[in-house]
Amino acid sequence: MKEKVEEERETNEQLSKCMQQVCDATKTDTTFEPDYAYLWVIVERRLTDSLATPKFGEDPTTLQRAALESLRGMSTESGAYTLSMKNEAADAGVIAPLVAILRNGASDAVRAAAADRLAALVALHHVRNQDVAAAAGAVTTLGALVEKSARSATRTAAATCLARLVR
Repeated sequence: MKEKVEEERETNEQLSKCMQQVCDATKTDTTFEPDYAYLWVIVERRLTDSLATPKFGEDPTTLQRAALESLRGMSTESGAYTLSMKNEAADAGVIAPLVAILRNGASDAVRAAAADRLAALVALHHVRNQDVAAAAGAVTTLGALVEKSARSATRTAAATCLARLVR
């Protein structure tokens, strides 16, 4: 327990430094490009933690939605990701837990949101993310969602993601 508290403290300190760096740099340099790599690690951790057995009183759907929203928050205003963002997501290991949420999501709506985010991360033939997703079993999982999901929104999101994965 003490190790986890220490790890969270270090995480918060590093996040604080990153945020301060962005704030300070944008005051003087409008062309500043911040390094988001550490934020991607936090997103990956949230996705992974949302799959764990929830503590008493926690709703798994709420945890997974919050984790997916943190992933969406990393995207551009249009909901897409730049090439550097996709590479940073791959470096942080975001794809594997995202596919796990596709497979074991707490609800159909959560699985649809996961399919939407995965589609954005593999869009425009980002081979690295496509390969990781395929290795994690995304193609089979998405195919099952397209065939068996009761919600048309989930089927549509899964089909869109599947089309971007299969090259």
